Amino acid sequence: MSTACTRIDEHCKRSLRAACILILGWYAGGAFADTSLDAAVAEVGRQLRAMPEAQAAGETATHRYHAALTSAALSVYEQSRHLDLPYFATSDGIDGRVGLVNPDNLYTSALLADTGRYRIHGKRGTHALLSLQLLDAYPIVGLGRNLAVIDLDALHVRPGQNFELFLGGERRSGLWAALPRGTKAVLSRQTFVNWAKESPSRLSIERLDEPAEAVAPDEASATAGDYLLAAARTWNLAYLPTLAKLPINPRIESLNVSNAAAIALYAATRR
Repeated sequence: MSTACTRIDEHCKRSLRAACILILGWYAGGAFADTSLDAAVAEVGRQLRAMPEAQAAGETATHRYHAALTSAALSVYEQSRHLDLPYFATSDGIDGRVGLVNPDNLYTSALLADTGRYRIHGKRGTHALLSLQLLDAYPIVGLGRNLAVIDLDALHVRPGQNFELFLGGERRSGLWAALPRGTKAVLSRQTFVNWAKESPSRLSIERLDEPAEAVAPDEASATAGDYLLAAARTWNLAYLPTLAKLPINPRIESLNVSNAAAIALYAATRR
């Protein structure tokens, strides 16, 4: 394993440990050294307790949703502190049906800087479609606008084929795409027709421009608590009201995934 991969793995482990300690400690009534984060967890808890959807879903589902939201926000915060070592990550704890928990799609995302140069490489799975979206906001904590779509199938990347795609910098031979100004993330979408028979794509990303800043200047002063409050605004004020207007997807309830808590939160009042 390369040094870069080892460092990324340690970042992931630290993020997961922090999320577990935070969530378990808050529900146990404990104190935290990071008072800003502690205050954010408490504030989101107060917001959730006041939501009719949470009251209808019940305390257990609301706690699970709160924990998943906190974990996802901490994960994005951790990634935002290491833009020099990007990686594709998924947040399966709170994803909802508005383009996120679709039973026919698999989503991962990596954080970017619009001034950076990147190499995305891997092996195309045998699933139906593979595309990349460039967004102007970090996932989970913001509603990103779509700045560009890269259709790898239109670029003749075939199922089972190894490939590499370069992002940013000067135009080069092979597969290349510019990074629009304001790009902050790349979202991969893998569409499946038959999960039992089709394989997923394996994707990796590395930053090529060195030295690279680890934190974006406009994000340097943000705290983990800020990210959690932003995630709560994004999901509770934007996604959930939209989800509540949609019919329940019966296939979701049969999936063995941790986002069942989020589904219960808004679905409880829709039955």
